Amino acid sequence: MSSSAEPDAAAGTEATARSVPLSVLDLAPISSGSSAAQALRNTVDLAQHAEAAGYARYWLAEHHLTTGVAGVSPALLIQLVAAATERIRVGSGAVQLGHRTALSVVEERRQGPDPATGRSSPVPGGSSMDRASATTR
Repeated sequence: MSSSAEPDAAAGTEATARSVPLSVLDLAPISSGSSAAQALRNTVDLAQHAEAAGYARYWLAEHHLTTGVAGVSPALLIQLVAAATERIRVGSGAVQLGHRTALSVVEERRQGPDPATGRSSPVPGGSSMDRASATTR
């Protein structure tokens, strides 16, 4: 993070300018006429570009029963992105606990980036839809 001090004329003091860490939130969208496999390749490509541009984090979203979105398994996407990058922190924007068991989330988490590397950012969250209603939708 860079900072520089410059006079703040209005306050008569020094103001400190700091860079703001930027993040990407990726749904792994499937472009019209494309495939889920291409959407995953696009996600990896975008993560590599974000890392090269100095972004701090790469968040992967989970969405189910949504046409045009390949991001149904944050654990899989986290593994793909972490394997293709070196420094950027990788995590899920949320894990929809209504769609999976707590045990599956823990097991999937253990397969992602090693927390000791400082690159893992898991964020469990909720969903307004439970598994039973999701399957009847």
